[in-house]
Amino acid sequence: MNHPQKGSYINNKELDFVKTEYLKFTEFLCSVIGENRFKKSKFWFFQKQLSNLSELDLVNQTKLLAAINKYGRLLPIFAGDIDFLEKNLLKLVSGNHSFSNLEEEHNDFYFEFDMALRYLLREDQKDVNITSDCDIIIDNDIAIECKFLHSESGFEQNIRKANNQIIKRIEDGLATRGFISIDISHLVSKEEIQNFINSIFIEFCDQYKSLGTSPEDAQSQIPRNKNFEKIIQGYINQKIEYYYHKAKNTYVHFNLDPRVFGVFYQYEDVFLLDSHKHATCIPIRTGCYDINDEYIHQNPSIDEDEVKKEFYSLATGI
Repeated sequence: MNHPQKGSYINNKELDFVKTEYLKFTEFLCSVIGENRFKKSKFWFFQKQLSNLSELDLVNQTKLLAAINKYGRLLPIFAGDIDFLEKNLLKLVSGNHSFSNLEEEHNDFYFEFDMALRYLLREDQKDVNITSDCDIIIDNDIAIECKFLHSESGFEQNIRKANNQIIKRIEDGLATRGFISIDISHLVSKEEIQNFINSIFIEFCDQYKSLGTSPEDAQSQIPRNKNFEKIIQGYINQKIEYYYHKAKNTYVHFNLDPRVFGVFYQYEDVFLLDSHKHATCIPIRTGCYDINDEYIHQNPSIDEDEVKKEFYSLATGI
């Protein structure tokens, strides 16, 4: 099916705005790496595909829109006053011309930039340092080590490595505490989630139809329906908690350092709502956390609710 994604929006942003955001990002990128290098990159490939969006099938439309939404939203990092390492930006440019490239190394650097962006955009302004040996330092207090997991077999190794890296940052005087942030998108079955979303979407479509709502209006209203959001969000949260704890159970003789206050783990992907007449893609980014009990035990003055709030602020829903 090649029907267009009419009335599409991404994370409540109109499609035209998402396109504009991405084009501004590529403009900046081109100014840094040069036109020749830019035109050999995946970002130029995405830009050309974007101009032919309606010619792509629905699956590739969805993947393309997910990609431009992800990269376009990084613009505030490069457009603002925050310093960044150009070598990490160049690593972000690497990778083949594919919409689905979760296996590639550039995801690690995208994840670091994306985590830094969340602090940069917070209402309570934070000093964000992404130029040290650590992935991210917040207010000379919190060291964050980011790991994009490429397989379940590397779970323990990445947690151990991040734990040791945070300890070194603390001992070097860069921070006083820290947490580990991991992306487990590659560990979770997208097919299971898409099948669940399909079944819920069909049920909502039937209900809207029985109330006299046109298919086109239902297509645009359902993704914004709070009950629909809660159902999908709850299901995905349960999924990622299951996959995280399943992977965590593989290591039984390792504990986080008491100065590491926990692990934030997230899932991000884009899903299709297709009613056969209209289609909408819904990118979803959601996160959960695992607080280190030893950190709370050894720091009785710490308010555990404040730690939870810190993690909660990093998660974004549908």
